[in-house]
Amino acid sequence: MNAEMILMRLEGVRQRSAGQWSARCPAHDDKSPSLSVKEATDGRVLMHCYGGCHVRAVLDALGLDMEALFPPKPDSGPMQPRRLLTPSHAMDLIERELYIIAEAAGKMSRGIRLNAEQRERLGRSSSRVMHLISESAR
Repeated sequence: MNAEMILMRLEGVRQRSAGQWSARCPAHDDKSPSLSVKEATDGRVLMHCYGGCHVRAVLDALGLDMEALFPPKPDSGPMQPRRLLTPSHAMDLIERELYIIAEAAGKMSRGIRLNAEQRERLGRSSSRVMHLISESAR
């Protein structure tokens, strides 16, 4: 897995510099971005929560394991692709994103116009649901 795949699962992502981002930490009630994510030159993904969360807690909240932080091992023969999400956790993530989509649809059906941030979040939710569905079809 690479940093991009991890960043897709985070909220409030902002690029700070080439290969470095900040985001809201999913392991605690983060109001402003306290999670630093960096992709090292060797492909490893480095994370640090300035709120004090352990990397394992952040990964658990994302439904990932420690292997997600490392580039794939060199190919040593045919292997089945490994799922990074359990079906149960994938459904939990889809449910969370569908709630955001339903909330936006409800507002629009009542004639309430979404602001730029809400439209951006709606687009991310839609992309995440489609990605999770395609991942679960493997």
